[in-house]
Amino acid sequence: VYADGSTTAPPFVEPVSEDSNHLGISIRAVGIVTYCLNMLIALGLLAVVVVYRGARVLSKAQPFFLGVILAGIMVTTQSIFLFSILDDKDYDREQQSDTVYRVPDLDWACQSLPYMLNLGFTLSLGGLLAKVHRIDRLVNRKLTGLSKPVHARDVLPMLLSLIAIELVVLFSWQFTDPLRYERKVIEMNSRGQAEESVGRCVSAYFEEFFFTFLTIHLVL
Repeated sequence: VYADGSTTAPPFVEPVSEDSNHLGISIRAVGIVTYCLNMLIALGLLAVVVVYRGARVLSKAQPFFLGVILAGIMVTTQSIFLFSILDDKDYDREQQSDTVYRVPDLDWACQSLPYMLNLGFTLSLGGLLAKVHRIDRLVNRKLTGLSKPVHARDVLPMLLSLIAIELVVLFSWQFTDPLRYERKVIEMNSRGQAEESVGRCVSAYFEEFFFTFLTIHLVL
């Protein structure tokens, strides 16, 4: 006896093979290789700056801010690693609705992305702006006949202010509605079975915070 109370076997239904749009091995490999290359180059250049910071060329180029710029590059590079692991193929899903599944184990990666991208950008650009600002102050002092030197610490408050602004917005996002990973069904068949789905990082206030960061970066 079957579920409908009859003794007649229901017609055979072919199982649906869902296209989950998972990251392929080749994409992951490209991401990891790119990440490793970026980190090796940045670390190598940072080692050169530290070891030869007393050399005439590097000392004139302000090694402290060169280090800040390289640190920003390394922080931004972490986003490549995060993007390469943002795939729920090997994680358990929690069903939220008929078309949405949550993957809490990947929430940390989604929430880390804005920090890596925005702080890395601010460190790199902020270090460059601080270098230019210091040079501007040095030129102005020469033109006005002042002999007092301008040290890196004299323009450090500007860099710290930029970082503080980014952190305020980032923490506001974190405590308001942080990014979370979910898988959404985008195509279903006539029997209500998922045929295609995509994984993504979502937040109710994504657009608001995205344009806030975009405005800050354009102003910089």
